[in-house]
Amino acid sequence: MNLLPAIKGSSGSHWDSLLNHDNGFDLARMLFASLVIFEHAYYLPYNSYQAEPLFVFSKGQTDFGSLAVNGFFIISGFLVTRSCVITNNAPRYAMKRLARIVPGFLLASSLGLFVFGPLGADELRAYFSNINWRATFVNVISLHQSGSGATFLHNPTKILHDGTLWTIRYEFDCYLLVGALWSLKLLRREIILLLVLVLLTCFGLQGLGSINLPVVNYGLPAIFMSSPDNWPRLFGYFFIGSAFYLWRDMIPKSIWIFAISLVSLLVALRWGSAQIVMPFAGAYIVFFLALSGGRTLQVAGRKVDLSYGIYLFGFPIQQLIIAASAQAIGPKMLFLISFPITCGVAYLSWTLIEAPCLRWAHAGPKPRARAILPGIEAVPQMRHDLSQM
Repeated sequence: MNLLPAIKGSSGSHWDSLLNHDNGFDLARMLFASLVIFEHAYYLPYNSYQAEPLFVFSKGQTDFGSLAVNGFFIISGFLVTRSCVITNNAPRYAMKRLARIVPGFLLASSLGLFVFGPLGADELRAYFSNINWRATFVNVISLHQSGSGATFLHNPTKILHDGTLWTIRYEFDCYLLVGALWSLKLLRREIILLLVLVLLTCFGLQGLGSINLPVVNYGLPAIFMSSPDNWPRLFGYFFIGSAFYLWRDMIPKSIWIFAISLVSLLVALRWGSAQIVMPFAGAYIVFFLALSGGRTLQVAGRKVDLSYGIYLFGFPIQQLIIAASAQAIGPKMLFLISFPITCGVAYLSWTLIEAPCLRWAHAGPKPRARAILPGIEAVPQMRHDLSQM
């Protein structure tokens, strides 16, 4: 990937012109998914972050998994807001969002319950008899972790087979909120910016212990929404990406801002205040690099997107490898073994489930690019349609 042509003379350039060429969003999401695998390779064998490289470098402020989840939500906020604006139709928007997130989630939940879980269990009868099928069904259809099954009980980290699925409901709720704001004609620059400031202020107050939002993980409220305790962080990062899209014509693409953002983030990670610097500097770094060039991943001449599958399936695969090694495998070897296996499973998920569902959701006439709301203009269709993401 050659960034120099895009970076040269980039100060003040329009991000929209870069959206219509090869971009690095696929590469960025693949990197973030890989970082989740990398972080779990250090955490799962010890049930501790103490040896995780970014946790050590940042003196306990964060780790690569948290950094990756933040990055996922930033990119998702940008792409999903763009999808909503250019789709300009609530049912089609809902169909796209459902097709992007639900089939992969249901596949991961099913494989976790009926494949990964049993493989990690001591005794199949005990495993299946321990499952509350009614609660599990409700959890899965409401996009929560199944939380079922006695499995991986001898692993250092005694988490079940779906350890990364907890963020999916938050992502879906962000989709719903974007659609609701658009329907109410409130998907506007000032409102989204205010929402970001409120969310990140709450996140900061949470870190100081000044506020404590409730944990909602049972009963009817848990069926219809994600738990509020993680709203400030995850919604905050998502709507940072949304705000970046809505304000894209006002934000200069400058290598100097990129350099300042990068240095500021590294300094904050090492010496403190990472949670303050990361949302803003991190977002600029992500979009500067993603919109400075890139290539789509192709297999046999066809575009593939493995990032979602890697994120979904990496955790149970790593737990299985730890169990098969009798808990004797180290982080580096765990990563080297689990990553290619996870990529293979992710490829099957993309080819057999995710891509067909996305093609179905995107079938039909494309909406014309035009102004949707004051201050929000639809941009022409990209060579690689970002609204599928």
